[in-house]
Amino acid sequence: MCFVVWDHFEQCTTVTLGNLDFSETEDHGTSGVEPEIYITRTGSASGTPDRQIAWGWYDSVGNDTNVDAAPININRSLTFCGNAILEMTEVDNRPDIDTHGTYNINASSIGSFTWSFSGEDPDGDDCGGFIGIGKRRCKMSGTQQLTVNDHKLSDVVGTIVNADASQQRAQFSLTNLFTSLIGDSRPTVASDGSDFLAVWHRENRTNNTNRLVARRFDRNGNVAGPLYELSDDVPLGLLQPELIWLGDRYRVVWAGGGQSVGPTSAL
Repeated sequence: MCFVVWDHFEQCTTVTLGNLDFSETEDHGTSGVEPEIYITRTGSASGTPDRQIAWGWYDSVGNDTNVDAAPININRSLTFCGNAILEMTEVDNRPDIDTHGTYNINASSIGSFTWSFSGEDPDGDDCGGFIGIGKRRCKMSGTQQLTVNDHKLSDVVGTIVNADASQQRAQFSLTNLFTSLIGDSRPTVASDGSDFLAVWHRENRTNNTNRLVARRFDRNGNVAGPLYELSDDVPLGLLQPELIWLGDRYRVVWAGGGQSVGPTSAL
């Protein structure tokens, strides 16, 4: 079997939720709202939509007490790659959660926005009161302030391929990092006949360093050892790693411009 590795690049987005302001909540007048905001990542690296709670009323008051309809400064940032959908919901009675508005975000949605939402409980079972012989329908409308910034995710990924070229394991990240502060690229891999060693370049944007790093993986692509730093700080353009198994150890060398720019290192 083979361990195939390559660079993976995505345009990513950070959304900051600002002031949330309700203008109408027929449920309890203009107070006592139980909102939750969901985010569904529709363009994740795994290709699987990922719906999660981004914020709920209990995050602002510290317990399961509904919040007043005055402006709430959520001040929470959400990071994702690809596209995403925000949902504004009302959760009077679980598991019945009603969506009162959605907002689509993609890599080109950069700037500050006002998301205006308005919706009505479709089945009228959440308001707890009656008008005539029928249940009244909950209405909720308002605005949510959004700030959207972009950044780039640079990762190294791989897959395990059998001798017949069939894929044993789907694409996965070698790093499992999700931050634009670390940029991984230029991977190479070799095997000792049992496990694998992968080497790649890492740009750490928090301290402006560029190094080669290495990590062992088992035959199924699972992490089998710690992350090693192999090189001193070397500019990205001068890092061209090559890796080989010598029979009793790995040898990794890196060079640029036709000359050696670092020591020959072995693991």
